[in-house]
Amino acid sequence: MAYHITIKNYNKRIQTMTNMNKDVVYKMHLIETAPEAHDEYLNARRGQMITAVAIEDGTFGMYASHRPEDLTKNYTFEVYNNQAAYDEHVAADQYQQFNQEMAGIIVNDQTVDLEPQFMGHQDVALNISTPNGLWINIVQVTVKPGHQADYQRVVTAQLENALKIDPGILAIYAGTKQGHSDEWVIYEVFQSEENYRNHVADPDHQRYVAASKDWIEDKQVDQTIGDVLVNTGNN
Repeated sequence: MAYHITIKNYNKRIQTMTNMNKDVVYKMHLIETAPEAHDEYLNARRGQMITAVAIEDGTFGMYASHRPEDLTKNYTFEVYNNQAAYDEHVAADQYQQFNQEMAGIIVNDQTVDLEPQFMGHQDVALNISTPNGLWINIVQVTVKPGHQADYQRVVTAQLENALKIDPGILAIYAGTKQGHSDEWVIYEVFQSEENYRNHVADPDHQRYVAASKDWIEDKQVDQTIGDVLVNTGNN
């Protein structure tokens, strides 16, 4: 049976996937570019991502952002329906051309494979590739030994509820690093800083913080600037 990334529909506004389907390929890239090369990198990345999502059936979404204080530090998140879709993507002409163009521009590309734990987004396709006011967080959490199941339970419940009640949250994808179930990466896209501030002040989020604080060994939040965010929505 074909697997679709958006398998659980709570209403017409949001789509989420909360069961761990091993077919989904979810990756984070930590990309370092040469100094003064951000514009060249971004122009090439924009064309490559938009084309990939438009013409590759199994490429669900691609998201690029950078740290505001350092244009050489970039993140890319990618979601594919399955391994075959990912293999098709890396073999595609536009990906090969991008790699050729980036010789000397990308000086380091660290890939982190993630196991999906929660994936949710608004019921609309994203197609953002120009300057915008989006507020994007990349949250990395290390959970104390013996509390992985506890943390998974409370964080997925909180993320699911947040998407239901707040249309200002465009997407949230949470995963654990493959082979390291205690290391979480949560990718959050808010329409604005105000939406983010409202989210963290919400009583439900505060209850999550209180419930999980004794289970968390370390937490790092990187606020980044959205460059390119494209997905297929529920098409």
